[in-house]
Amino acid sequence: MSDKIFLDVVNMSITGSFAILIIILVRLLLRKAPKVFSYTLWFVAFFRLLVPFSFESVLSILPFNTMPLSTDMLYIETPCVETGIKVIDNVINPVVATEIFGSSINVYQAFTFCGKIIWYIGVFIFLLHTIRSYFILKEKLQSAVLLRDNIYITQTISTPFAIGLRNPKIYLPNNLASTQEYVIAHERAHLSRHDNLAKVIGYAILVLHWFNPLVWIAFKLFVTDMESVIRKAKTDIRKEYSQSLLDLSIEKSTLDVPMAFAEGNPKERIMNIMKSNTKKIIGFAGLGAVILIAVIAV
Repeated sequence: MSDKIFLDVVNMSITGSFAILIIILVRLLLRKAPKVFSYTLWFVAFFRLLVPFSFESVLSILPFNTMPLSTDMLYIETPCVETGIKVIDNVINPVVATEIFGSSINVYQAFTFCGKIIWYIGVFIFLLHTIRSYFILKEKLQSAVLLRDNIYITQTISTPFAIGLRNPKIYLPNNLASTQEYVIAHERAHLSRHDNLAKVIGYAILVLHWFNPLVWIAFKLFVTDMESVIRKAKTDIRKEYSQSLLDLSIEKSTLDVPMAFAEGNPKERIMNIMKSNTKKIIGFAGLGAVILIAVIAV
C-alpha cells in the first residue's frame, strides 16, 4: 500500500510538472490581464497534483502516459516504464531493469524502497514544522485584543494576516494607524473569496510534492497571483493601501506559519494594486482569456 501511495505521488508530480510549465508559459501571455485569470489556471495544476487518475481525451496536450510508474513492475523480473515517449523509454528501461550488485533487486525496486522512505521523512518534517509554527503563533496571539467582529489587534506581529477555515480571524499589528481600514478591506476580500482555503490546499500539495522544485515555484506564483483587493472598492484607495504596504515592509515579518494567510513581497503587491483599476480586459479579450483557460484545463 505504501509503495502505491509513493508511486502515485511521483506519477502525479511528473504530470503536474508538465502542467506547471504550460501554466507558467500561459501566465506570461496573460501578464497584462487581471490576476484572476492566471490565478484560476493554478487550480488545473492542483488537480493534476492531487488526483491520481486521469481522463483520456483526444484533445490532451500531455505527450506522455500520466501513470508511467506502477506497483505491478515491482513484482516482475524485468520492469518496463511506459512514458508514452519512445525515445525516453528506450533510455530509461535498460537502466530500470539493471540488477544492483548482481542481486535479485533491480534499480526500480531500489528507487521505490529508498524513495518511499525519503519521501515519508520529508512529509513528516513538513508536518512537524507546521504544527510547531502554529503553536508558536498561537502563544504569540494570546495577548491579542478584539477590535470588532473577527478582527484582533496585537503588538506581537509585524504583518497582518488571516488564519482559520471554519471561523477565520484577522490579526493586525498595532502600528497601522490611518491605513487600518484599507488593510481590513484587503483581508476581508481574500476571506470572502476563500483564498485562505485555497492556500491551505496549495500548501498541502507542497507537502506532498516537497521533492519537486517546480511545485515550489508554482506555490510561490500561486500566492503571488491571488488577486489584490480594491477591484470592488467604491472609491480608489490604491494610493493609501500601497502606502500601508510600504509602512509594513519597513519591519521584517516574523510570521512563519504556512497555514496562515499572509502575503509577502510588498513591491509586487503594490504593482498589482496600481494596475488593478488601470487596465481591464473586457469584451472579446476577456472571452479569449476564458476560452484559453478552458482549453488548457481540458
